Amino acid sequence: MSKVLGVNVSGFHSSACLAMDGKLVAAITEERLSRVKRDKRFPNQAIKYVCDIAKIDVSEITDVFVGWNPVHYMHKSDNTLLDALQNRGKIAYLALDELSAMSDSRVIEITQNVRTENSECNIHFVDHHLAHLCNAFCTSGFKRSDFFVADGFGEVTTGLLGYVTSNKIHEFDEFRSPHSLGSFYSTFTDFLGFKANSDEWKVMALASLGDHHVYYDKVRSLIRVDDLQVELDLSYFEHFLFFTQDYFTNKFVNEFGPRVTDTNNLDQQHFNLVAAVQKVVEDVVIEILHNLHKRTDAKHLVVSGGFFMNSVLNGKIIDRTP
Repeated sequence: MSKVLGVNVSGFHSSACLAMDGKLVAAITEERLSRVKRDKRFPNQAIKYVCDIAKIDVSEITDVFVGWNPVHYMHKSDNTLLDALQNRGKIAYLALDELSAMSDSRVIEITQNVRTENSECNIHFVDHHLAHLCNAFCTSGFKRSDFFVADGFGEVTTGLLGYVTSNKIHEFDEFRSPHSLGSFYSTFTDFLGFKANSDEWKVMALASLGDHHVYYDKVRSLIRVDDLQVELDLSYFEHFLFFTQDYFTNKFVNEFGPRVTDTNNLDQQHFNLVAAVQKVVEDVVIEILHNLHKRTDAKHLVVSGGFFMNSVLNGKIIDRTP
């Protein structure tokens, strides 16, 4: 009998799940057990919990899967680095990647924590966006489907589009950092005084209070769609620079005003800006999905990744796509 442990040790919550003979038995985030909100520590308690539910010992686990692949950090060529010199965003991202490769303590934690109990188990590192895709498709009940995965960042990929069947994944295109729909939205989250990669739901809700027409053209000019690709105007963004905590440049401030330092001071102009951001994101995603559907004529679609936690957007996908 296969006993497969899934471990999340990246992002904003660590967690674990357990499947036996292909059936999910248990899953839980570490924070539910540690009582530390958004606990990112290695999910030792979560692993013990799912094993207890299944009435097995950690030593019985046959395979461990991790939805993050550090191998991508180790394939930087001289040519890539030379190309990066032409783009301040790329060189910063490469530098951050190399630091991650040298100090990826999470990989060490996995091998130490799991293999201490079971030296025979196999550890598999899965590309982050493929893990998102499998989560969406394998729980959908579909035999075939278009897919769109997007979040702030993966190893290098920030978005993935294609067509999937029960036995094959057809990848059509991908977004690569620093061009990211998730980071685009998070930049405005940060600008409005909220916590990026955490409070986007508040921004989504505030959009209902504004008139998107006021800032639509300005916001739309920051992002370009080319078939299944998106490209940000990087002169406005700094989310990819490891040496700064800012998400945006002075040019961004000159266009939209000073960063909000107290969310109690948000006014109608801020609501109008938020409404424009939400509308732009919706229009961009709908345009991309129409382009994807033209290739496949698929009847079904699955979406996944943190970016698609935007429930208003998901409703518009249902209303505005085939």
